[in-house]
Amino acid sequence: MMQDRYVGDIGDFGKLGFLRALEIAGLSLGVNWYYTTPSGSEKIQGDGRHLINQKYFDCDQNLASTLYKLSKSQTSRNLVTLENSHVLQTGIFFRAQVPGKESRVNWHQHALDALQQADLVFLDPDNGLSVKSVSRNSKKAVKYVFDDEIRDYLVRGQSVAFYQHRPHKSEHLYLSEAKSRIDNICNSLKFSIWVLTLPRHSVREIFVISPDERQDRLISKAVLSITNGSWNKYEIIKLQSTQPRT
Repeated sequence: MMQDRYVGDIGDFGKLGFLRALEIAGLSLGVNWYYTTPSGSEKIQGDGRHLINQKYFDCDQNLASTLYKLSKSQTSRNLVTLENSHVLQTGIFFRAQVPGKESRVNWHQHALDALQQADLVFLDPDNGLSVKSVSRNSKKAVKYVFDDEIRDYLVRGQSVAFYQHRPHKSEHLYLSEAKSRIDNICNSLKFSIWVLTLPRHSVREIFVISPDERQDRLISKAVLSITNGSWNKYEIIKLQSTQPRT
């Protein structure tokens, strides 16, 4: 995300709804917000204005009510308040701001240390996977997660879910490229993949990677739960695809 101005919007609702489903299924969670502060131009873009429609409260009344209240508050719309709201019961949070290149290695190590007890770690960068046009030296690198940062969690047995903003290309090409990228990240690991789409307003995906058979079962349970009923009816979260363990 993660910026304070996004707290409680419709994208947040979908992400947190899925994370709550993972908790209910029996997974303990860690969250690295990839926290950033908006630049001058970003402050006037109006992002975070897509709030939760009252009809969507059917999906998760408690979550929707909490997020809606936060989104309407001028003083409480921030990550600290969100974490303290206990919408996630098992969540271990890492909120340190994403630094420039010179400090990013240390920042990432601190995140690994903080989140080591979680079954599944959710990574929430502003845009998603790094792109060729943005190097680690770029100021824009704070908006992305790099491949090695994902792999470092996987190799020690943790599942990873990460946020991805849908780029301006065909869905087929985009998903094909993303899956090839994940194959490279996982390299010699055996893993399963789920792709969830959050189609409301700006289209987003959540990619979930599991290197562990027990976690496979619990993630599958959560995906089945969240992609049925009201979440699917209102097209807040939809299952795009699955790839069994290879």
